[in-house]
Amino acid sequence: MRWPVVLQAYRFALDLTMVQVAVLRSYCGAQRFAYNWGFSRVKANLVPRQATLIR
Repeated sequence: MRWPVVLQAYRFALDLTMVQVAVLRSYCGAQRFAYNWGFSRVKANLVPRQATLIR
């Protein structure tokens, strides 16, 4: 038996101070840096791997 799926979302606004805005932007920048670093590692490993699979 499959249970019904209930999806619900909330939308809200943050009332941040300038210090909180700076910290949040810093966290977002660090997250983006980590994502780009990991993505470049995966991409660098894919190119040699695809070359071996094509042969």
